[in-house]
Amino acid sequence: MIEVDVDFAVPFIDEGQVLKLCEQALQVLWQCPDLALEGEGKTLLLAMRLSDDVEVQSLNKQFRGKDKPTNVLSFPSGDDMPGMEMVEMPEKYIGDVIVSVDTLKREAQAQNKSVEDHFCHLFIHSVLHLLGYDHIDDAEAEEMERLEIDILAKLGVNNPYHKGEDKFNN
Repeated sequence: MIEVDVDFAVPFIDEGQVLKLCEQALQVLWQCPDLALEGEGKTLLLAMRLSDDVEVQSLNKQFRGKDKPTNVLSFPSGDDMPGMEMVEMPEKYIGDVIVSVDTLKREAQAQNKSVEDHFCHLFIHSVLHLLGYDHIDDAEAEEMERLEIDILAKLGVNNPYHKGEDKFNN
């Protein structure tokens, strides 16, 4: 099981709706055979903050050297550090996600998507980063996108990469 703790730093869609979208996405992620999470044996935990362009730009500059806002940032935990395997805990903290609601809304409008569908995509994308996926090279990007498309389809969300829309180059 994967659980998320959401911090609503800025107004967004109804909090209950955000939690429901996260819960549905996490259930599909958990059952995704390619990820093999069901055999993990632990509850995976993550924290997500819904914020604005100002905070996300500051974090993007501080941690990635890019002085501009972006839609989402993922910060994997250090649980895989040497010695952590000796700690017996029923949960495993996988990291933090911060979403710029400002950028999310702009992108959804520009791409003619609902904010809910775009949120689901960004959320799944960021959780995959926390699970070790990336899109640095073409092969990794194709694998990550395939997973995103498959998971989103199970949630009733259209392929976010159709029509050659921008990929995650943030």
